Amino acid sequence: MEEKTAGSWRIKMGVGWWLAMSCLCLVVTPSCVSGRDQSGGYRLDPGLTLTQGYYANNTYIVNITHDDVSQEHDGSLSWQRYDKIRLEACVVRTGCRSAVGTFTELTSSSLTTCQKLSRTGESTLKGEGCIVSLPLTVTWKAPKEDVGRIKFVAMISPKEIRKFKSFEVTSETVDPLPLSEKNKIPPQLMNDHAYFVTVPVNQSVALGEPATFHCEATANTAITITWTFHDYRDIPLPYNSRHRLDVVTRDLTILSVEEGDLGRYTCQVNNKHQQHAWLNKYVKPRITHYVPDMNIRKRESAMLECQAVGKPPPTFTWLFKGKDVQRLESGYKVFDNGTLKVHAIQDRYDGAFTCVAQNLLGEDRTDIHLEVLYPPEMDQDIPETRTVLTGGEVRLECKARGNPPPEYAWSAPNNSAMMSDSGQMYIPAVQLSDAGQYRCEAGNGLGKDETTVELVVHDSSSKEMVTKQVSFTGKASI
Repeated sequence: MEEKTAGSWRIKMGVGWWLAMSCLCLVVTPSCVSGRDQSGGYRLDPGLTLTQGYYANNTYIVNITHDDVSQEHDGSLSWQRYDKIRLEACVVRTGCRSAVGTFTELTSSSLTTCQKLSRTGESTLKGEGCIVSLPLTVTWKAPKEDVGRIKFVAMISPKEIRKFKSFEVTSETVDPLPLSEKNKIPPQLMNDHAYFVTVPVNQSVALGEPATFHCEATANTAITITWTFHDYRDIPLPYNSRHRLDVVTRDLTILSVEEGDLGRYTCQVNNKHQQHAWLNKYVKPRITHYVPDMNIRKRESAMLECQAVGKPPPTFTWLFKGKDVQRLESGYKVFDNGTLKVHAIQDRYDGAFTCVAQNLLGEDRTDIHLEVLYPPEMDQDIPETRTVLTGGEVRLECKARGNPPPEYAWSAPNNSAMMSDSGQMYIPAVQLSDAGQYRCEAGNGLGKDETTVELVVHDSSSKEMVTKQVSFTGKASI
């Protein structure tokens, strides 16, 4: 009985300990329950070779991959937007406080879509505003001096994910070859492994253009390089007249790429060792949705929509009178989906805005005409008084800006009224009784504004002058 009680007590203690640790795990880091860490599913594969990541001339292939590499319906990889991508190699013994080596051949990757990109030969690869398809392959060359063990560290900031500002990904630790073994293949690798000198990299082309994959390997035994295309199963290449396989270099070329050619290609060495690369397509941008004409009231904000398709997904630039709006004033904001927000619209914004969608293959553009509506605003240069002799003629002018164009109404001192399309009031033969204050009102459907003009009349037969108090107003009513 005591043994059963003791056993029951141990079980309860074990369960209690497990529950406590589970709760602590949830509080401290929820990822320990879900099995997903703050890498966000991203991974770094250094080397992409069969053993320890060695590569010709002490250069490494570095591959950024994701657990969920999504494909489009046509077999090509999907493109994603990234605020920032940062990659560097650091020395383990220094606690990874400094970057070493240099990145090369950046032009062969989809990083060329980045709005800002570090140059080839820098120790830290930095891209901002990138549209990239994964896996992403770059090459890194170790420094001449022996720095010991290294590892690759990447900071990745996807545009669509807001839970974390960025994901940190760390590779396994690797050993660059000692200086004395530069350009040599380690004997331990040559015993029973093929050694990839060059691995195929992802290709992106426009339909109708050719694409070429290059793969090179070496080993102690004879080398046989073959290619396959994955379409639900691995299909040996070539299998049609558009495929070319060079008998010397074993380069695979697809002439005039079609939709059915998009997908994964595999370089096989001796039917045993494999490296993969993807063929994607570039599609020139095409604007699919926009509102050609918009009417907006002055001082309000407007959202000008412009949607486009293309691969890589296009970026958007908005022009007004031929100039980039983001360089004109701070009242503009361009969103990733192509929408332009214009804050506190002024009448000077009236006109055509041009939406430009562009990617590596080209651009498409369209105009959106913005009409700014606002109530009448009187011209402040209207004379406050007019002087005329009896028997003469006079034209009283009233000018106002507004959209729709305002209509004018004049009120005379004798309480008579008249309408005017042009804003002018004409008196052909002025009499002394015409002297006094004349009021002009300009109005449209959005409001009105008014001003007054004092008419001073001199009797042409005497020196007597007839006048009334001068008055000028400019009060708006909406």
